[in-house]
Amino acid sequence: MRITTTLFLLSLFYYYILVDVTRSPLITQIDPQWGASRTVIHIEGTGFSPNAGLNVVEASSIDSDPH
Repeated sequence: MRITTTLFLLSLFYYYILVDVTRSPLITQIDPQWGASRTVIHIEGTGFSPNAGLNVVEASSIDSDPH
């Protein structure tokens, strides 16, 4: 019970620092696709996924390989 309370208080502190003080976007969801090295991170309010462009480039480079 004590660990749960501590984690809850830390999560409130994390929310306060990131959202109320710095106005940073929240990372709301992490979708692993092919393991940890290919994780798509959704950032709230931006519609942006940092790895999406990289995945598209990798897929197109594989498709364009003549071998």
